[in-house]
Amino acid sequence: MMARLHILNSQHHQMQMTKTQLIALDVDGTLLGEDCCIPQAHRDAIEYIRKQGDIVVIATGRPLLTTVPLWDSLGLDTPIVCFDGTWIGYPNQQALYEHPLSCEDVQDILVELQRGDGAISLYNESGWFMNRATQWTKHFPKLYNTTIHFGEEQIQQWTEPSPKVMYVCDPDLLQTMVDRIHSIFEDRFHVVTSQFDRFEIHQPLITKAWGLERLIEHLNIERENVWAVGDSANDFEMIRWAGHGCAMGQASDLVKNVATHILPSIDNAGLSALPDLLYG
Repeated sequence: MMARLHILNSQHHQMQMTKTQLIALDVDGTLLGEDCCIPQAHRDAIEYIRKQGDIVVIATGRPLLTTVPLWDSLGLDTPIVCFDGTWIGYPNQQALYEHPLSCEDVQDILVELQRGDGAISLYNESGWFMNRATQWTKHFPKLYNTTIHFGEEQIQQWTEPSPKVMYVCDPDLLQTMVDRIHSIFEDRFHVVTSQFDRFEIHQPLITKAWGLERLIEHLNIERENVWAVGDSANDFEMIRWAGHGCAMGQASDLVKNVATHILPSIDNAGLSALPDLLYG
């Protein structure tokens, strides 16, 4: 009887060891370097992980417009978490989940953001719209290799939902604007700094963790088998939530303090360390 029990326990252990793992990768500062290119070492690591039968997904604040080319480049066939969790699904298909800001929400946010001199971004199925090209945003079309529709009038006359509102400004003024939006709207929206010169506004409680939680329900994967990798404040929730949270080496202490693992920095091809953590 003891021998049979030992065999059953051994089989259970093997099943646990072979459970599919999901690796969720942030884009800017994690998958991509400052040049918005994927280092070859990252491509090699992702290819190796996929060959082991595990699932690699992209979890980003970016819109689909600039995420799908990366997804195609990596040969992925998995769902994408975009707009920091607001949109989850497969490219060119109806969303599995989406939770955009309403038109009323957008209008209320615009009233406050238009008091500043930063650049406001809105999004719909037709693309990416920005009220002005500033010294902080004029290079965006080239950097992100996409079309951005610039124009004050189209922002002022916006009459539909948007997955998020993004605001880009002088980094020295960023925190002042974030504090202002927090003080005006309190808990009505989720406001998060995603890079040194920008913050993003979503529906309350919408984060990458929110998106990944719904994604693993769809894929029938347990939270303990999720590895989430990121570097910025908008990765904080998913790194804290995941069974294995990984912070890139250049991440802030805020992000590192909730991580299970610290990877090398993006400049040192940090994702190349993942296979050893997963299978070493």
